[in-house]
Formats: sequence, structure tokens, C-alpha cells
Amino acid sequence: MVKRGTDGKCTAQCKAVAEELKEATHLPKAVRTMLADSVEDTIGVLKSNRHPYQQKFAAMIGEALKASEAAISQELAAAEAKIGEAATDKASREAASEVAKAASEAATDKAKGLKSQKSEAAEGLKSAKAALAAAEAGQKSGDAYFETASSKKERLEAFNKDLWTAAKEKAETENDACIKALKAIGAEFNMDATMISTLPGAIAKEPDTRGTFDALVIKSMDDAITLHTQKLTSELETGEQGKKDRATEVESAQTAVLAANSAFEAATIAASEAVAAEKEAQTAEKAASKAAAGFEKEMKDITKACDAAKERLQSFKDEAAKGFSALEAATSETPGRFYETIEGVEVDSAILNVFRNHKEGYRVSLDDATACYDKVAASGDVTQDERWTLRYCLSEYSWYDAAHDYIIDELKKLPQVNAEEPAAKKRKTKGYYKTLDGVKCDAELLEACNQAVSGRGDGRVSLEDAHAVFEKAKDGGKVTAVERWTLRYCLTEFKWTQAAVDWISEELKKFK
Repeated sequence: MVKRGTDGKCTAQCKAVAEELKEATHLPKAVRTMLADSVEDTIGVLKSNRHPYQQKFAAMIGEALKASEAAISQELAAAEAKIGEAATDKASREAASEVAKAASEAATDKAKGLKSQKSEAAEGLKSAKAALAAAEAGQKSGDAYFETASSKKERLEAFNKDLWTAAKEKAETENDACIKALKAIGAEFNMDATMISTLPGAIAKEPDTRGTFDALVIKSMDDAITLHTQKLTSELETGEQGKKDRATEVESAQTAVLAANSAFEAATIAASEAVAAEKEAQTAEKAASKAAAGFEKEMKDITKACDAAKERLQSFKDEAAKGFSALEAATSETPGRFYETIEGVEVDSAILNVFRNHKEGYRVSLDDATACYDKVAASGDVTQDERWTLRYCLSEYSWYDAAHDYIIDELKKLPQVNAEEPAAKKRKTKGYYKTLDGVKCDAELLEACNQAVSGRGDGRVSLEDAHAVFEKAKDGGKVTAVERWTLRYCLTEFKWTQAAVDWISEELKKFK
């Protein structure tokens, strides 16, 4: 019975494509899931047998894989571009760091200078304010003395004009106001006390009765009034200019304070801006320095990402892309697609069909063997079913020595499927049954072949050896399926003479 493969190459290829679709982040998750879930029932079906809807899904899967490959390639190209620009980028970062450092130092020097200017402006403002305070104090003091002198002159002139003139023209016997004012004026201007004490008696007399002493005392008072009036007049005249000078000095000091204050405010703003610029330059310097220092780590990360992208792209090509291409190109003659059961073991129909149609007497050549094996191994894997198919063919059809040896050598390169220990060790084990490549084999026959080639002749199983081995197999007059498959396994594990292969093959056909 022939059936489509469910666990061979087809399944592995479908799995590789499905896994890649699940990672296709350029598609919505629901679409990724839908396409991945459909793989086995779409591209897993031979192209010639697909329904139009299956073919549409296959086309969508192909487009999704192309987009995935493009995205991976783009990621790789970007990483490679960064690596290619590494030398320029490093030099650029280092240059930027030096420029930022120089700018930071210049900004620091400028801020320092402007802070110093601000301090000087503050001192200048302080001095200007002190000078203004001194000028204002001088103005207040000077102007106060000027006002006092003016007031004294006014009182002296008023006394002279009113009370004193009247007292000189007539007797003032009952005018207490004049006498009181006379005493006050004398005290205020520090006049001669004797003169002041004698004047009340002199002015109490009528002018024509006054004697020489009276006249002398009155004249002395006139002279004193004149002297003090002239002195005050002179002081006031001089003081007027001083008042103007003091006012000018205060005004100049006020102007100086305004100028100093403006200079201080300007210096404060300039210093504040310089400090802000300094901080900004320092931040830029740190960022540039960090960028320069972090170059090596970034390059390691970029290189790592580049290697990962290369590996990812190669993996994509080796698995998903190759699997998709193989599934699209597969026919009924493609290994790994259809199977049949022979003596309890599943074998690949496509491989059997390579040899089934040859004429009687045909012998498989090295070219035939190479072409067949290349076709089997095209997917990058040789499944256990395909291995057993080749072993079956070695016993079922006639082979030239070179062709037979070629298949043996190639199969020996493959690791055992589901093996718990190396094949060589398994051959030497004397247990009754051993499972090899998923099929139960007779351990005694394995050991017999192993002994036949150990340290004897050219290392091939001879015709005589073949007779001895087969005698063990047909113990009781029959050869079981296990023994037949064990002998087929031995045909690929050991090298046989042409005569031995031909004889054992013919014998096996007798016991089917």
C-alpha cells in the first residue's frame, strides 16, 4: 500500500516553513497563525494535486517567505553597513568628544569671567550707593546750616527794622517785647553782655535826654547788628553756591548708582546665561564622551546582531526557503513523499521506482548510485525510512562494487536515528535484538558480520563469510523478517565482495 509520508522529509520541510511563518512579524498574528496551520494541507500536498484554494494559500505562503527573507536581508545589510562605517563613526565620535570638551572648557572660562564681572559690578554698585549716601548726608548737613543762617538773618533784620529802630527813636519804658527780644538777640549772636545789660536803661530815655554813654552803647548795638547782618549775608551768599554744589553732587551720585545698578543687572543676566551655557556644554560633553566610550560595546552588539542576522538568513535559506522550494517542486517521484510497507518496514516508493523499471540483468553503476543518493539527500537529510529503502535496494537489485561501496560510505556518515549509543558499539553487543535506525535487528547476525571483517583479508565480507552468516540466519530452515532486515542493514554497515553481495541478495529473495 502506498501512502503519503507523514513523518519523513515532507513533514520536516512543512515544519520548517510553518516555524518561519510564525516568526513573520511583518504579518498580523492571526494571518501568521492561519498560514502556519495550513502548511501541511497546502504546500504539503503535491502541486499537481492541489485544489485552487490550496494553490492560493501556497502563493500567499511564498509571498510571506519572500517578505521574511527581504526583512532579514535588510536587517543584515543595515548591520553590515554600520560595521563598514565603524572606522569613520569612531573617528567622528572621538572628534565630537574633543570639540565638546573644548566647548565645555570655553564655556566654563566664560562663565568664570562673567561671574567675576558680576562681583565687580556688585562692588561698584555698593561703592556708588555709599557715595550717594555720603553726598545726601553732606547735602542734608550743609543745607541745614544754610537754612539756620537764613533764619537768623531774617530774625536779626526783623528785630532791627521793627523793635530796635523804634527803640532808638523814642523811649521804650514800657515795651517789654523790645527788651525781651534784645536779650534774645544778644544771647543768640553772642553779643557783649555788658552792652546788652546796659541797653534797656539807654533806650528807656528820650533820644534828646540820652547822654554820651547811652549814645555809645546804642551805637555799639548798631555796629553789632550791622556786623552780624553782613556776616550772615556773606555766609548765605557763599552757602548758596555750596547748596547748588551739594545738589549737583547728589544728582551725580544718583546717576552713578543708576549706571552701577544697570551694569550689575546686565552682569547678572550675562553670568546667569553663561552658567546655563556652561551646564549645557558640560551635558553635551558628557554625552559625546559617553558616545565615544561606548563605541566598542556598540560595535560588539552590532557585530553580534550582524552574525545573528547572517545565521538567521542562512538558516532561513537552508530550512524554510529550501523546504518551500522542495515542496513546490515535489512530484510523485520525489523521495520522502510516498511510502509503502515491505516486510513490516516502511520504505520510500520514489527510491524503489528508480530501480524497479530496469531490465533484467541490469546492474546499478556508480553514476546511478550517485544520482539516486543525491536526489535522496537533496533536502539536507536522509530519513530512517529512506535509509532502509536504500538497504532494501542493495539486497533486491544487482550493484557494481563501486556503487555498493559508495552507498555504504555515504550511509556510514549519517548518525543513527534514535540511537542510544554509537553504531560500532551496537554491532559488538551480543543481545538478542537491537533497534537500529528505528528497526529491530538480530544482534547475533550483526556480530557474525563484524567478526567476518575483523583483522582478516581486505576487510570485506567474502562469499564464504556470506554463507556462514546466512546459515545463522536460516536456522530452522526459515529466515524471519527481522533477520532479513538485519542482513540488509549489514550490507550497508560492512563492505562485501561482489560475489558475496550477489549471493546474499539472491538468497534473501528466496525467503520473502
